[in-house]
Amino acid sequence: MVTVDATGTYRSALVSAFQGDTRPAIETLLRVQNKQGKLVPLVFKPVQEDYWKERSSADIILKAAQLGFTTIVQAEFFLDAMVIPGIEVLYLAQREETSKRLFEVTRRFYSTLPEKMRPPVTADTRNMLSFRFGDGSESTIMIGSAESKTFGRGRPVHRALFTEVGFYSPEAQNVVKGIIARMPPGMSRMVLESTANGQAGYFYESWVGAGSGGNSLKPHFFPWPSEPEYRIPYQEGTRWGGSIGDMSEEEIAVLSRFNLDNDQIRWRRWQRSQLGEAMFKQEFPETPDEAFLPMGSAVFDYATMDRLAKMTKEPVKKRSDGLMVLWQQKESSRNYIVSVDQSSGEMKDVNHRPTDWQCVTVWDSATLVQCARYRARVPMRTLAEEAVRLARYYNDALIVPERNLAQYGLTQAILDSYSNVYLHGDGKLGYPMNKSTKPVLKDGFISVTDSEGACRIYSDNLIHEARNYRYLSDGMGYRSMGAAPGGHDDELVTAFFAFDPEVRRQASVMRFRSSRNSSTGSATRVSRNRGQ
Repeated sequence: MVTVDATGTYRSALVSAFQGDTRPAIETLLRVQNKQGKLVPLVFKPVQEDYWKERSSADIILKAAQLGFTTIVQAEFFLDAMVIPGIEVLYLAQREETSKRLFEVTRRFYSTLPEKMRPPVTADTRNMLSFRFGDGSESTIMIGSAESKTFGRGRPVHRALFTEVGFYSPEAQNVVKGIIARMPPGMSRMVLESTANGQAGYFYESWVGAGSGGNSLKPHFFPWPSEPEYRIPYQEGTRWGGSIGDMSEEEIAVLSRFNLDNDQIRWRRWQRSQLGEAMFKQEFPETPDEAFLPMGSAVFDYATMDRLAKMTKEPVKKRSDGLMVLWQQKESSRNYIVSVDQSSGEMKDVNHRPTDWQCVTVWDSATLVQCARYRARVPMRTLAEEAVRLARYYNDALIVPERNLAQYGLTQAILDSYSNVYLHGDGKLGYPMNKSTKPVLKDGFISVTDSEGACRIYSDNLIHEARNYRYLSDGMGYRSMGAAPGGHDDELVTAFFAFDPEVRRQASVMRFRSSRNSSTGSATRVSRNRGQ
C-alpha cells in the first residue's frame, strides 16, 4: 500500500478510497484548472453526480459537448491506481494532441496532491505514470492516441477510458476491441464516451447494441439541458439576450420536456443559429436518436421521425415483468389489429443467447393509434399465447402473424386456440416478409407517417427502430432494407403489417367479433370473401 502521513479530512478521504469509495478523495484531494485558469477542487457537477450514481463496470456515454465526464472518469481511475496495487489504467484519446491534454490533467492530479500523500513514482514519461507500492508492485496509468495502431497491446488492462469514440478511425476501433479483449472479467471497468458522429461506426453500433441488449454495455445519455451553464441571461438591447417573444410549437415541446427557463431558450436559439439545426442536434442533442445524423442510407425521413417522436409517451399500464405495456385500453365499439413479428427469438448464438427480439403490437384499425406492445425473447408457443391473449382482450382482434421461419410454427400455434387470423393475397395465412413485400410495406408506412394525424405512435422504441432502418447492400448489387448493425426492427415490422390497407380492411369486417366461443378456443374460422 501507499504509505501516507495525513490527518483530518485528507486522511479520512484516502481511507474511504482504500475501502472502495473514491468520491470523497476526488473532491478533497484532486485539483483541476477552471476556465479562469485557477486551480480549484474537483467538485462534482449535478450531471457528473447523476452519472456517478448509475455507473457500472462497462459504460457507454452519449452526451452533449463539454459536460465533463472525461475528467470525472480520469479522477476515479487515478485514485484507483493510487490505492490498488498492480492495476493497469489506459486512456485512449482521438488524437495525439488530445492525449497530451488528458495527460496534463493526470499530472496535475498528482502534482497538486499534498506532498506527503503523493505515492512514490517509478516512471514519469510523456504518456505514462507509475506508482510503486510497499510490496514492490506497481500500478500504471498510460495515455495514448487512437492514431496509434499498437497502443495498449501487451499486459491485461483493468481500467480503460475511451474518449470521443465516435470519431475513431476503423483502425482505431480495432485497437479498442483489442484492449477490451484483454480486460479481466469481474475486476475491470471501462467507459466509452463521445458526442455522436453519424449513423455509422463502432460507437454508433455499440450504442445501438447497448440499448437493445446486444452487448454488455450500460447506456447513459445526457442531453444539453444537463449542463446548467448552458444559458444566456436577459440583457436588454442585445441580439440573443433580449426578450424571447413568441415560442414555436417545437420550442414549447422542448421547454415542457426539460422544464427549461427563458435563459436556456435563449442559449438554444443562439447555438442553433451558430451551428445549424443538424449540427446542433449532433453536438447538443435532446434525445439519443436525434444525435446520430443519418449518413445517406436512412430509409425514412428524419424530419418526419422528429415529428412523430413528439407523440411518444409513457404507457398507462405496465406488466410486472416489463414485457407488456399498454397505452390505451380497449373500447367496445372499436376494431383492432394484433401484429406479430416472430423474428428469431428461439434462434441462439454460440453462447446460447437469443439473437433477436419478438414483438406483438396492438393498433386501432381505423385510427392507427398504438394501444399496446409485448416484446420479449420467448419460446414460439409463449409468443402465440401472448398474441392470442391480447387479441381476445381487444375485442377478438385480427391477428397478423409474420409467416417467415415456418419451422417454429407460430401461425399453427395461434390457430390451436384462435381463428381470426389474417389471410394474405396468396391464399395463405400470415404475412410473408420477403424481397417483394418489404418495399410495399415500407411505402405503406411512409404513406401513413407522412400524413399528419394519420397515426399515433406512442412507443419511443418504434421511433428508434424507424430512425435506424437502413438501405443495405449484400455486395452483389441487391439493395435491401433492414436494421442498422447492432440494431433491431421487430416493432417496426409489426407497424408495417398494421399499416397495410388490406390488413386494415380485414380487421374492419364486423363478422368475427367478441363471442363467448372465441374465449374458449372453440371458435370456427369464417371464410373470407376478398372481393367484399
